[in-house]
Amino acid sequence: MIRPKKRIGVAGNIGSGKTLVSGLISSFLDFNLQQEVVNKQILDLYYSDMKKYAFPTQMFFLSTRYQSLAQMESSLKSSVIDRLMHEDVWIFSYQLMRQGDMTEEQFNMIKSIREYMSASLTPLDLVIYLQADVEVLKDRIAKRIELNPERENERELTGSENPYLENLNVLYEEWFEKYSHKKILMNTNKLILADGSGEAPFYHGDIMPTLEKITHELYNNNENHSQ
Repeated sequence: MIRPKKRIGVAGNIGSGKTLVSGLISSFLDFNLQQEVVNKQILDLYYSDMKKYAFPTQMFFLSTRYQSLAQMESSLKSSVIDRLMHEDVWIFSYQLMRQGDMTEEQFNMIKSIREYMSASLTPLDLVIYLQADVEVLKDRIAKRIELNPERENERELTGSENPYLENLNVLYEEWFEKYSHKKILMNTNKLILADGSGEAPFYHGDIMPTLEKITHELYNNNENHSQ
């Protein structure tokens, strides 16, 4: 049976498992994978001086995210993307404004640009929010720095006195509660992101029942939102 084209978005805090989960969804359902475009030079500048580079960094991610979503829209094949424009605006840019690293005028500009871009896109068929505790996020970030020293710029996020990830978690919960289209919450506290070789096979935690639930949510006619 030929299934209709579907588009999935995977959202979640830094270290919640977006890369792994979106990759598993892509493999399980044979979807195209739209991974986040990461520019190390831009991120290094951002972490070195967030106030100076917050606005251009968020504009970079917003524009590359739109390009990925537009490709998903025009593609004939089903796709999954591992971050959303909602996060660029209502999570990261909003938090940067709240902590004084972005002006209100800059935030409003990003919000307006996002609204303009979104006008040419249709809502995703399903959004999956990956929920994880702050200490789990910090532990994962520290471990991936060990595996990949090029991510050393993330070290500050793991500090015991740094509230950044906790603040983002609060914003994610508020955003997901208000999100009005089809959605699934997936707690990833027990998800193993990679083994010693950096591989991520299908035996992690309860991922298979979740993948089956995602398939059910996509291809049935029940419009009730899954919590």
